Amino acid sequence: MADPPAQEPPDEPLLGLAGALEEDGDEGFARLLGRVHRSIARRELSGQAVDLAAVGLTGVLLEYVRAIFEALGIGRGSGRAE
Repeated sequence: MADPPAQEPPDEPLLGLAGALEEDGDEGFARLLGRVHRSIARRELSGQAVDLAAVGLTGVLLEYVRAIFEALGIGRGSGRAE
């Protein structure tokens, strides 16, 4: 009996970013970099919003506490001897 013809192994899908880069060449690479840059920009913007919210909230709370203490006559400018 004759041996059956050798079959080539099936092409395995490329892992990671290699598939996106292999398909479209330079155009695919430019699109990929564009998506990466937009993703980074979104993450930076959301990080800045979180920082602003935390710092802004703390500042507002401190101003309210200071106003309450001044209204009650407690604190540095109250004129009481400490």
